[in-house]
Amino acid sequence: MINFRSIVLACLFAAISLSGQIIKDAVPGDFTPATPAKYTEGITNPGAHIQNTTLPLDTEVRLDSGKTVKLGELFNGDKPALLCMVYFTCRSTCGPLMNDVYNKIRDINIKPGKDYNLIYLSMEPKETIEVAHGKKANYLKEFGYEAGEGHHFITASQESISKITKALDFKFVAISDTSDYSHPTVTYYITPKGKISRFITGFGFNPQDIRLSLLDAGQGKIGSILDNALLRCYRFDPKNKTYVRNSMLLMSVAGAMTLISLALFLGFMWYHEFKNKDKSTT
Repeated sequence: MINFRSIVLACLFAAISLSGQIIKDAVPGDFTPATPAKYTEGITNPGAHIQNTTLPLDTEVRLDSGKTVKLGELFNGDKPALLCMVYFTCRSTCGPLMNDVYNKIRDINIKPGKDYNLIYLSMEPKETIEVAHGKKANYLKEFGYEAGEGHHFITASQESISKITKALDFKFVAISDTSDYSHPTVTYYITPKGKISRFITGFGFNPQDIRLSLLDAGQGKIGSILDNALLRCYRFDPKNKTYVRNSMLLMSVAGAMTLISLALFLGFMWYHEFKNKDKSTT
């Protein structure tokens, strides 16, 4: 015969043990911030005030195919975007930044083209569509994205670049006597309607930070139900530019699990006590 009290007691102890583990895991530990880009010393990173700023969506840019489109056409209302300001002939930080992004997005379950757009915009107005197309072809081949859907390597006029970088608070300076620029390394996460949702500076991205930033920017329009539920278990730490466990939420969940288990245990106890009393009076 099944001993309901033993089962309920076992469930209660298991819930309390699990709750304790959740609370323990919820306490933030030591976090290693993204490796600072030594090349950007003296260049100011974007300020937090740009969050929720809408990009100038009517600004014209050139696709690597040669077609001129408005920036807003790359945000069709149902996909977020990961955007980087680079220049395709860069001899220092842009290559490593692009390589790092491509290496890390391979490790996440949401994919460019299907779930989000990947946009590289050149800060050099003299760069041609041929240069952009060649760079794109190399990356698509190296990382196995032959179809190329959702990968945009774009160029623009000086006027358009100025409008976009102003909205991004992206500051860069031409280095005299060379064709290079001094600039910060930044990945921007843009909502389907073209608003800046998040930005992360430096190198050494955690794939989970990219994934959660895209889910956050996607506003529930990409990823599975489980993905978006998981997003609520984390919060963005602006100091270290990384996602950390949402301690308060996890402790609340743990407390709720304990209360539910306790209520079930007491319910079973009262039910059997009432049942036994009813038998003794008959």
